[in-house]
Amino acid sequence: MSERPIGVYDSGVGGLTVVRELLGRAPGESFIYLGDTARFPYGDKSPAELKAFARQAALFLDGVKHLIIACNTASAYGLEAARSVNPAPVTGVIHAGARAAAAVTRTGPIGVIATTATTRSQAYLLALREAGHRGPVHSLACPRLVSLVEAGGAQSDAAVAVAGEELAPLRGLRLAGLILGCSHLPFVEEPIAAAFGEQVALIDPAEATVAEVLGTLAQYGELAPGRQGQGRFYVSKDPEAFARAGGPLLGRPITGVTLMAWNEEGGGHGQPT
Repeated sequence: MSERPIGVYDSGVGGLTVVRELLGRAPGESFIYLGDTARFPYGDKSPAELKAFARQAALFLDGVKHLIIACNTASAYGLEAARSVNPAPVTGVIHAGARAAAAVTRTGPIGVIATTATTRSQAYLLALREAGHRGPVHSLACPRLVSLVEAGGAQSDAAVAVAGEELAPLRGLRLAGLILGCSHLPFVEEPIAAAFGEQVALIDPAEATVAEVLGTLAQYGELAPGRQGQGRFYVSKDPEAFARAGGPLLGRPITGVTLMAWNEEGGGHGQPT
């Protein structure tokens, strides 16, 4: 059994989808959350930048027993960079999400909504093929929806309007499944479902990822022995805005958010110990 925390890294509040799953499935687990809010959004960054960001985050989160890259864009471009500097197992959300989608359908059309960078990477297409899916894959960037969630507008009337507008290109494709390929998007699941007006299986990679990570921890006897874990939050910009937007998404107040800054060596000041 291990009392070391799980690390969760995201570009902003989106990775709280992973924290929400951890709290629901394994409330005894402690976690350290890192939101790189100063450099949000990641969707318009270059591959070189994303690799550098992931490396910095992995260095900052040194000492965790498992690192989850909750950001799909960082998972697409920075997974190996993070693994190169952090000795803990590092898991991205894309492959688990693809496996969950392939379990829904092997040949039916699957949609992927994500950031511009994730869409450009074709990471989900490759992961779906690896998972055994052989049907059409339709990818669509949804930057407005992502930014709306980060700004605290997930539960606003604007979410319905923005979802309807951005998802219009996928309507009418008779999708068998739709991967919510950005960590922010599960927080607007209802507007997304309403935009289709039909029965489409929505796949949240955070759910699949947490289930797989907890299974691995159990296999190696690394699950926390307690019943109530502790959570710590670090952000690279505006802790108050993060707490204000993130609390309603997580379903509980977020307090004690620590502001950190990246240093020249690649980690960050205010690093957890």
